[in-house]
Amino acid sequence: MPCNPGFLANIRMFELLNEDDRQALAEVVDELTVPAGHTLFQAGDPGDSLFIVREGSIELFIKDTVGQKIVLTLAESGDMFGELAMLDSGPRTATALWTSAATSGR
Repeated sequence: MPCNPGFLANIRMFELLNEDDRQALAEVVDELTVPAGHTLFQAGDPGDSLFIVREGSIELFIKDTVGQKIVLTLAESGDMFGELAMLDSGPRTATALWTSAATSGR
């Protein structure tokens, strides 16, 4: 489902786009709604998209060599994440877990 162009206007990376460009971008951005506790992606997965949090929060974490969880950040409304794997064409370096009911554009 395409996202609302107005949502993109409030994201720093896209705020300077004109209305036509924002509309064109919104048509290729999918809006996802997922329940709390859902794993969006795991470390090692292919990285072919970035995500923007619309509502809720997403915990980004890695596990150390003994399996202990290390939280890198908590992404909240308006935050973008997942772009590193797109930029370097490598696999995801962290796991993204919805910590509360959330909506995201990707």
